[in-house]
Amino acid sequence: MDNHSYNLIKALIKKANAVLVYEQNLKDSPDCGECRPMWKKLKEEDKKHLEELKKLLYSHTAREAIK
Repeated sequence: MDNHSYNLIKALIKKANAVLVYEQNLKDSPDCGECRPMWKKLKEEDKKHLEELKKLLYSHTAREAIK
């Protein structure tokens, strides 16, 4: 595996872990009208980033498989 693909996987793992943390933070702050919108926003942004990273990783691994 090349370094570039490794970096994509590493970033994907970090974003996936962040989404899990945000989900826990939402559970931990059921009554906080200030924090909940922020956790939701961060979670949704990182979920979008996850999808972008998945597409890039798939694209790179598909190209490597063709070589």
